[in-house]
Amino acid sequence: MTTMTLSLVFYFVITVLSKRSTKNILHLVYGILPVVFASGLTLLIAYFQSQAGFPWNQWRTWEINMWNTSALLNKEFFLIFGLLPILSIPAVIYVLASFRFENIFILFWAIFPYLLLPFASLLGFGKVRLVNEAPYVPFAILYTFTLFHLTSGWQKLGRLFWRIGLIAIFLISIKPQLIPPLQAKINWTKGEMAGYTNIYLPKSMMVTINYLNKVELKNSVVLGDSRIGNFLPGYAPVRSFIGHPVLTKDYDRKNAELANFLRGSLTNSEANTFLKNNRISFIYFGQFEKEYGLKYLPYSSLIPEVETSDYILYKVI
Repeated sequence: MTTMTLSLVFYFVITVLSKRSTKNILHLVYGILPVVFASGLTLLIAYFQSQAGFPWNQWRTWEINMWNTSALLNKEFFLIFGLLPILSIPAVIYVLASFRFENIFILFWAIFPYLLLPFASLLGFGKVRLVNEAPYVPFAILYTFTLFHLTSGWQKLGRLFWRIGLIAIFLISIKPQLIPPLQAKINWTKGEMAGYTNIYLPKSMMVTINYLNKVELKNSVVLGDSRIGNFLPGYAPVRSFIGHPVLTKDYDRKNAELANFLRGSLTNSEANTFLKNNRISFIYFGQFEKEYGLKYLPYSSLIPEVETSDYILYKVI
């Protein structure tokens, strides 16, 4: 919405300054108004939803704390798209010389998120949302302008070397972004743990998931690391004691209780009280849970129900 409006204003200014006809400006306004209305309505819905209490009122604060306070992230945002923005810079000449509204819009679409980065916290959203995905499209279009439109007056051989060279540079620059996801996928097919477990679930976990699907008591509460708690309810009719920091009410308190339990800091009596008060029926004890320092949980009220080389699913008795 804002990008389109600013593009129109800029287009109007350069049209007036260059003493060109402004007849088509009104037609552009008519075309933009429905977009502005629809975008504004969506923005209002999102705003009122964020005032609707937990968990909707947690997202903005969490994302600002997560993405806006790291100096390292601020430095990395400039090259989050690799060399694509840099290879798109020559296209600015073509865009400004073309005097076409659609080209100016593409340029603003690409650079506007960067212009907003210093004001993200003031506006109330995480910086990563500005440069997460959307600018890939306008930068890609600008890159094609660099490849094809800036060389229209060149000799055929010169155009060929220019395009092959830029394409080669781009492909080399994105290699680090392509190989790790491909390797993660290969590892997952082998049954290995492959990074972000919300996407790549180890095959050995399916034993637990199949077991939980057969449990008669539906909505049983499962205790495990928040990364495990994120996806278990999506695969079995169970509930997680703790999950995503934003979507878990009283997350800090529950995370501290989880840490004390997994470190073996509680007595048997304290552990029983904790499990009973939170109606916990199962404990998933795998890679992430073992990071707290124990290989086995010491509490007398737990019995191993499912056990593999990677994890143990304890049942509370």
